[in-house]
Amino acid sequence: MAKGMNKKSYLPVGIAIAALAAVYLLGPIDIIPDFLAGVGQIDDVIVLILSAIAEMKLLADSNKATATADEAEPQSEAEFTNSGFGAYKEI
Repeated sequence: MAKGMNKKSYLPVGIAIAALAAVYLLGPIDIIPDFLAGVGQIDDVIVLILSAIAEMKLLADSNKATATADEAEPQSEAEFTNSGFGAYKEI
């Protein structure tokens, strides 16, 4: 599986999105001040939703890229039998 890893890493982008969202949520400066009852948390919820959507898209892109990289490199018969699935090989 290490051979099929995608060369483009989505990890730094995902970490940056999560870090920026955390800084915004924990920081004292907001677009809508939190002391406004009920309305102040709307921008926090929007940031949470947008960061979750961005993380899910990055994860989907990463999985898609890894799947296409794995398809490009066919698995040899020796790797297949050594992986524990040799008993399920068609005879």
